Parts: sequence; structure tokens; C-alpha cells
Amino acid sequence: MKVSILSAVYNEKDILETVDSWVHYLRNYSEIDAFEIILCDDCSAVDFYNQMCDDLSIYPEVNILRNQENEGPGYSFARGMEYAKMEYSLIIDSDGQFPIENIKNILLSHKEFGSVKDHVVFTYRDVKYDNFINVFGQRISGFLCNRIYQTKLKDFTCAMKLAPTALLQHLVFDAKYMNYSLDHTSKILESGISYSEIGVACNQKNEKSRSLSAEFRRAINRFRYILYLRKRKSLIEKRVLFNHSKISSIEGQK
Repeated sequence: MKVSILSAVYNEKDILETVDSWVHYLRNYSEIDAFEIILCDDCSAVDFYNQMCDDLSIYPEVNILRNQENEGPGYSFARGMEYAKMEYSLIIDSDGQFPIENIKNILLSHKEFGSVKDHVVFTYRDVKYDNFINVFGQRISGFLCNRIYQTKLKDFTCAMKLAPTALLQHLVFDAKYMNYSLDHTSKILESGISYSEIGVACNQKNEKSRSLSAEFRRAINRFRYILYLRKRKSLIEKRVLFNHSKISSIEGQK
């Protein structure tokens, strides 16, 4: 398989170590015929950005984009998708919480649906290393979104997923900051594409400390976005909105 690795970066102090592990694993994994790594820097500190570019210049597989202002991970992922050239894209966070070795089981799951022309592999985390408020919010979000889309995903908010690049480039993503994983999952489901879900290993990341009021604002914004998804799906079902996500639209462009 030929895979584009897509990630958003913002002052990630361990980015060199993370990308180094990606490159060395993918270069030696026989199931990967070719790969590229697209990092979209979300206007990190200039010194950090320059150092990252210098450190990663040794890898010809790495392509670094930079936003002129801080736009949020949702925008950064969407911009990276525009530049992807491989048949499939793996969406993965840049903080190292998802070991690249997870791709082995992701590709095995994809192979089980070899007769399906296009297939998405969602993932779920058995253990979530986060503060109580965020873990609780993710579980409530997953419950509500599964009700909206009539699905049974174990981890609706898990960022790591493998999807056809053409599909990602066709979809219109609109979540700017923390809701990007909900955005990706919901729009992919709206496309009607075949999908599966597997468990992945997860490392403990250094979660940024936030005040109680900041966590409350995040929870409110998450709930607002879920309300938007419910309204959007309802309007699509009532034929008020056209569903741009449908696969038939993609196939017609090929």
C-alpha cells in the first residue's frame, strides 16, 4: 500500500523523535510500498519551526507546510490532505500518543475487506490517558454521535484512522480546533463508505494543564458542535441540504 501520513504540529517538543520513529518503521515495513509524511505546522514559534525544518530535512519523505497564523488542528489536517499524493492517508496526532506500529493491525483490518474498493479503518483506544473531564466528555460525545449516526463505534473521537485519500480530499471538514476528530469521523460516515474499527496501543501524552473554566469552555464547544452535526444530518435527511460526502460524487470525478 502507498500511504500519506498526515499530522498537525504545534510546538511539539518531541516531534523529531516522533517523526524519526515513523520514518524508520515505514521504511522497513514490507506492506508499505511507498510513503510520504506531510506535517502542517500551525504557526508554531519561529525558532521551533526553523529547528524542526532543519532537523527533518534529512528525510526526503517529509514535507512541511506552515500556516501563516494559528488556525487550529482541524484546519491544519485539512490543508495537509490537499497535498497528499498516495492512495491512502493515515491521520495521526504528532504528540506521539499513537505508536506508528499500530499501522500493522490497521492494514490487517483493511486487508480483511480486500474485495471492497474503498474502505476506512477507524480506531479506538483501550486506555485513554487524559484528565477525568476530557475522558468523560469524550465518552458522552461518542454516545451522542453514535445515536446521531446510528453506529456503534467504540471511540468516536479517536483521531487515528486510515482512509482513501480521494475521499478525504472530497469531503468538506469544518471543525477548527478540538472537534476535528469528531468532524473527520462524522463526515466519513456520511459518505456511506465501508468501514471497520480496531483497537490501537496508546502512549501517555503530556496533557496541557488548563483551568476549570477553560475545560468548561471546551465542553460547551464540544456540545455545540454535536448539536451542529445533529442539525446537519437532520437537514440532509429532509433534503434541505445536499450531502456532498456521498461516495457517488467522488466516483463521478474519477
